[in-house]
Amino acid sequence: MAKTENHKDILRKVFSDPVHGHIALHPACVAIIDTPQFQRLRNIKQLGGGYFVYPGASHNRFEHSLGVCYLAGEMARTLKNGQNELDIDDKDVLCVEIAGLCHDLGHGPFSHVFDNMVVPRVREDRPDWKHEDASKTMFEHMIEENPVIKIKGDLNSNDVTFIMNMICPPPSEEEKMKDSRWPKKAFLYEIVANKRSEVDVDKMDYIARDCLHLGIRSSFDHGRFIRLTRVIRHGKKMRLCVRDKEAFNVYQLFQTRHALHKKAYKHRVTSAVEYTLAEILIKAKDVKLIPGKRKRLALPQCIDDMSAYTHLTDEIFQQIRISSKKELKQSRDLLQALERRKLFVCVAESCPIANSKCKILKEDTSKLAKETKIKKELIQQLKRHDPSFLDDTITVQVVMLDFGKKDRNPVDELCFYTKRDIDTAIKIKSTEVSHLFPKKMFQEQMVRVFLKHYWVGRKCVYDHDRQYMESVCKVFEKWCSKNKIGCKQLLKDQVLHS
Repeated sequence: MAKTENHKDILRKVFSDPVHGHIALHPACVAIIDTPQFQRLRNIKQLGGGYFVYPGASHNRFEHSLGVCYLAGEMARTLKNGQNELDIDDKDVLCVEIAGLCHDLGHGPFSHVFDNMVVPRVREDRPDWKHEDASKTMFEHMIEENPVIKIKGDLNSNDVTFIMNMICPPPSEEEKMKDSRWPKKAFLYEIVANKRSEVDVDKMDYIARDCLHLGIRSSFDHGRFIRLTRVIRHGKKMRLCVRDKEAFNVYQLFQTRHALHKKAYKHRVTSAVEYTLAEILIKAKDVKLIPGKRKRLALPQCIDDMSAYTHLTDEIFQQIRISSKKELKQSRDLLQALERRKLFVCVAESCPIANSKCKILKEDTSKLAKETKIKKELIQQLKRHDPSFLDDTITVQVVMLDFGKKDRNPVDELCFYTKRDIDTAIKIKSTEVSHLFPKKMFQEQMVRVFLKHYWVGRKCVYDHDRQYMESVCKVFEKWCSKNKIGCKQLLKDQVLHS
C-alpha cells in the first residue's frame, strides 16, 4: 500500500481497487479500516450464496465498503467545489466518507442471509431488525473501543451522531433535529443511503462491483452522474439534483439492479444455497459458539452484544464443520450436503406476477408472513393426500423484484435541472424519457416451493422420492390455479443434486 499527500498535506493512503482504480483515503478512514470491527468484513461474502453459483463472485463486504467511501467522498467534494454557497467544509466531507465506509458494518454471515432469513426466525422479538441497525450500533462500539479514530478525524459527539444518522437514517425528522447539520445540510443524507429516490453511492458501487465479478455488463456511468450532480431547493428542502439528460442513465441503473436480482441475487440455485445456509444457522441457534464480552453466546444473542457480533462472520460455518458437539450434528450434516452439492430442490415456481389478484401476495404484511401463510395452505392440502407428510419438508419463497421502492417508480422522487436553468429543480416523467419503461407497475413477484432435507433417525435424507416431488408440484399447481397465477413445474428439466 503506497502513501501520498493531498493539497492540504494530510497524509493519505492509496488503495488499489478493481472498480475505481487508485483511491486515497483520509487517516481517520484508515484508522477505522485497521480495527477488528471493520476487518471482520473481509470474511463476509458480498453476494451470500451467489458465490456457490457464480465462481467469480468471491468479493467481500470489505472492498465494497472502501468503494462506497470513495464515491461518497467524490460526490461530497463535487458539491463542495462546485457550490460554495452550500458551506460544505472538510469535516462534512470526512463525515460522509466515514458513513460510506461504515454503512455495512452490521452485516452478518453471508450478508443478507443472516438479516433476511435467519434473524426473523430466531429472534421473533426483533422482527424489524436489519443490518443497518447493527451497523449503527457497531460504529458506536468501534468508536468506544478505538478512540484514535476520533483523534485522527477531529470528530466531536455531533459529528458521530451525524455519521450514525447517515448510516441508518432516523424515521422521524425530530430525531434528525438532534444533528446540527439538519436541515441546512439535509442533502448530505441523500449521498450514502438515499431513502427518497434510492439513487445513492452505495447502489452505484455494489452494482458496478457485482457486475464486474458476476460477468454481467452494466451501462450505468456513476462517474458521469456524480459530476453532473448539484444541490437545488425543491419546495422547502435542498435536494440533490442531476442534469435532465441523465434521466435515461438513472433508469439504466434500476434496470441493471433488476437484472442482477433476476439473474444472480434471486437465482433459483442461489436461493437453494441460501436456504441451506440459513437452515444450518437455525439448527445451531441454541449452541453457545461465539465469544462475547463476558461469556460465550448463541447466534441469536449476538445482535445484542457487539463484542460477540465482531466474531460472527462466514467463518461460523468452519466452526460448525470442525465441532464435535452433538447439538450441531444436523448443522454438520447440512454442511456436508452443501459441499457435495446436495441442495434444497426447487420443484416449482409461479410465473412472474404483476398487479396480482392473489389475496395473500397483495396483503400489506411482511415477506415472511406471506411465505408462512402460503406454506400453511400447501401443507394442509398435502396432508389430505398423505397424513404422514412432514410439515418441515417444504419451504416457500416469495421473490419480490422491483426498482427499489416496491410498486413505485423511484425516478419520480428524483429531481433534475436543465442546462438553461441550473438553479431550478424539476421532475421528469418516464414518458419524457422513453415509452418502453413500465407505465404503472414497478414490481413483480414470484412464489417458489423448495423441498428441504429431513432426518430419518440420525440420517440426513436429501434424495426425495420422484412421486413425492410430483405430489408437491400438483398441489402447488392447484394453489396457483386457485389464485389465478401461472405455474412452471421444474421437474422435467431439474437435474437433482446439481
